[in-house]
Amino acid sequence: MLNSWTTGFIPTVPANINLNSFWDAPDNKENFRKNPKPEYTETSITYHCNSYGYRTPEFDLNSVAPSILCLGCSFTYGTGVKQEDAWPSLIRQRFPEYNVHNLGSAGSSGDTIVRTLTNTGDLLNPKIVLILWPEIFRFELYRSNNIYHTSALDGICRPEMLIDSHFIALRRKNKAMIDMLAARYNYTVINYSTRTMPVKFNDRGRDEHPGPQSHANMAELYISRIISG
Repeated sequence: MLNSWTTGFIPTVPANINLNSFWDAPDNKENFRKNPKPEYTETSITYHCNSYGYRTPEFDLNSVAPSILCLGCSFTYGTGVKQEDAWPSLIRQRFPEYNVHNLGSAGSSGDTIVRTLTNTGDLLNPKIVLILWPEIFRFELYRSNNIYHTSALDGICRPEMLIDSHFIALRRKNKAMIDMLAARYNYTVINYSTRTMPVKFNDRGRDEHPGPQSHANMAELYISRIISG
């Protein structure tokens, strides 16, 4: 199974492998022309992804430097903002002694975060893992050759699943697995959630995702926790 739960390889984001584009849904040209923002143009943002499909520099698997891994959904990927304004890039600027990797992927879930960390293991020499948990109702479905990101709000769940307790339990299981991975690989985990992301009023990206100031606020929360130990 593609991107299966197997330790020892970095999973890919197939749709974004070597992406180099001014647009990446839902930040698309059609939406922007319907709702233009004066601080942005059609070419002011570039989505550049590495050979694994992440909006981050190419991985150096031979590096001995410790790393900080940043995981989450489109809020972490940086949909709607320049790459240098996304919160993982601000972490990279603040801690140059670390290899800081943005492993966020748009539309992903808590399942995606745990699977990515399980697959990656210690290949990137992680010492700190920063998680911005996506919307709680999202999860992954697995097919023979791909993984499908979805949400209970898409209408595919059985009625008995459409209750908060089901997804609260799923989030607790994912967090328990993160704790076990952190113990196994000896890294520190710092958690926040998109529900509590310090979004600044009227600060939006080129689409409707949080803008640069909200990303800066998020980065400061992580930075203060890293510094305080």
